[in-house]
Amino acid sequence: MAPDHTPHVENQGSRRIGMGFAEFVITIAIMTASIAMAIDSMLPALPAIGHSLNVTNTNDAQLVIAVFFFGFGVSQILFGSLCDAFGRRNILLGGLAVYVLAMFGAAATSSFEMLLVMRFVQGIGGAAVRITSMAIVRDCFGGREMARVMSFVMIVFMIVPIVAPSVGQLIISYANWHWIFILLGLVGSILFIWAASRLKESLPREERIPLSVRAVTDGFKTVLTNRITCGYMIGLTMFTGVISAYVISVQQVFGEVYGLGDWLPIAFAATAGGIAVANFANGFFVRTFGMRRISHAAVILFTLVSAFGYVMALGGTVNFVLDYVLLPCC
Repeated sequence: MAPDHTPHVENQGSRRIGMGFAEFVITIAIMTASIAMAIDSMLPALPAIGHSLNVTNTNDAQLVIAVFFFGFGVSQILFGSLCDAFGRRNILLGGLAVYVLAMFGAAATSSFEMLLVMRFVQGIGGAAVRITSMAIVRDCFGGREMARVMSFVMIVFMIVPIVAPSVGQLIISYANWHWIFILLGLVGSILFIWAASRLKESLPREERIPLSVRAVTDGFKTVLTNRITCGYMIGLTMFTGVISAYVISVQQVFGEVYGLGDWLPIAFAATAGGIAVANFANGFFVRTFGMRRISHAAVILFTLVSAFGYVMALGGTVNFVLDYVLLPCC
């Protein structure tokens, strides 16, 4: 008989890893938010990074964001199986260590190519932190309690894109761009020490799934043979791609096309705030209309608004106010 991987009721909750509820939520929220900070705090610094490292093509500065997304995305597929086999704590601490070392490595580099390598490695470390943090939540909570924890975590996660560019702008106003990586590395170091000293393993050995090719392929088969799961997975992937493209290009669009300069953090914060409001509204409407109706209506609205924006862009640079209204809708 296959082992039961459902946590015992008496071991559920934050006590499973030796934390109180508030400490658990704060820890997971900061873990998750630190990854968003590593992306969005870079936006105001991209021109300074390009100038400092002699980047001749201004478009190439966007790679500082893009390669982080790439490392973050492609490595997630590995960490789910790894943390099921070796435990959440080991993978989390390993990911934090890689993340911190890559941050300090990026701060010390004087080569744009090496900076991109460090950003890719940071993305891998960030993926380990993200995957294991969410797995720990699932180990400790279920049903409505898990939804409650995730709502608190998402509040912090949505606040970070609003404030992160302003933090980056503040740093480069008084120091050079290297200090963004140094401060992110220091925050990651504190998280590593905190997790190592306070966070216990949430997945006991008897509940782990041995790592094997068959276990991995069976998991893929389960997902890929479910039509509904595949459909929503493809949709979510496409939406994530759109968000990634927006974040990667936003500095050039707002900073160079529309000439916002130092106002970039405020402009970005407003669009991020609009997305946060939409998330909160979704939490209300989904109870009334259901997830299926909301998701399908969102896809239709997204397609129509994007098509309208595309047609407008064919005639030249879109009016800033119109573009700015369209972005949160997309």
